[in-house]
Amino acid sequence: MLMGRVLINNLYGGRNGLLRVGLLAKDIQVEFHSEDSARIARARTDEEGYFFVPNLAPGDYYLRSVAFEVVVEKKNDDLRFLVRFLKARAEAKTVTYLGTLLVEVSKEGAFHFKELHEAEKGRQRLLKVMAGTGWDACEFVSAPPSPVIPPAGQLPGVKKDRPDAKRDPAKSPR
Repeated sequence: MLMGRVLINNLYGGRNGLLRVGLLAKDIQVEFHSEDSARIARARTDEEGYFFVPNLAPGDYYLRSVAFEVVVEKKNDDLRFLVRFLKARAEAKTVTYLGTLLVEVSKEGAFHFKELHEAEKGRQRLLKVMAGTGWDACEFVSAPPSPVIPPAGQLPGVKKDRPDAKRDPAKSPR
């Protein structure tokens, strides 16, 4: 089983103003691809941002994407991030903990990733949520930190405001 945690610290209200500003943890969809992309697995985070992907065939998997969506009266807003830098190995009778992926999103839609490794906190969550399922008795291993964190980015379709010299005295030609 692969498990981990995803949190989105969101200050961006969305194109239609539907996204909740603040810390998003519940109902974030995560998608994993096997190294050869032949197998795909999806899960949603719980109220604390944890996800559990059980019963994977042994092998290496990448966290491919993280998505949060709100739909209200035929309008939607979403946050979607391609993530290809978190890699973990699924093995029989083993729970591999990827750590916490924190995505910070500014008011303007600029974002960056942070990795936090809180293995003991993850293990405690596993024991609470998976008590009596057999997964709580499996070996618990923590995946190593990613060697590379991608640079910051900008959400597609979100244009940053450019400073206006008429409104901003610091940008005045004087």
